[in-house]
Amino acid sequence: MTSKRQRVDSAGGDEVGILISGCCLGHCLGAPFLLAAFPALMDTNTSLVHPFFGAISIFVSLLVLAVGYDSHRNSTVIIVASIGSLLLLAKILIPSECCSLVQGWISGAVDLSEITLRNWMMFFVAPAGAVLMIIAHLKNRSVLKTHRRCARNP
Repeated sequence: MTSKRQRVDSAGGDEVGILISGCCLGHCLGAPFLLAAFPALMDTNTSLVHPFFGAISIFVSLLVLAVGYDSHRNSTVIIVASIGSLLLLAKILIPSECCSLVQGWISGAVDLSEITLRNWMMFFVAPAGAVLMIIAHLKNRSVLKTHRRCARNP
C-alpha cells in the first residue's frame, strides 16, 4: 500500500504576497514625496510601522513561497525571496536616518551634498528587497502553473 503525500495549495497566496510587497515598494518610494508635499502628515511616532509591515511581508511571502517550493522544488524562487527578505530585514534592523534625509532633500530643507552614499544605499535597500519579493512571487506563480500543467498532461 502506497500513500501519496498531500500537498497544500496556495491559490491566491502569490497575489497577496505581490500586493503586500507592492505596498512596501509604494510606501518606500512614495512616502518621502508625500511627506515633503504635506509636512503636516509627518508623525514621529512611527518607529513600529516599518518593523511591523516588514515582518508581515517577510512572513507571508516565505510561507507562500515555501508551500510553492514544496510542489515545484525550484530553488531559484527561494534564493530570490531569501535575498529580498534579507534586504527587508536589514532595513528593519539597521538604524538609519536615510528616509528623513532624502525627504529633507526632496522638500528642499537638506542640501544634496549632505546625503552620503550610505544614506542613498539604505534608502534603496527596502525597495530593492520588495522588488525581489515581487519577482520571487511572479516566478513562483509561473513555475507552479507549469508544474500543474505538466502534472495534468504527462
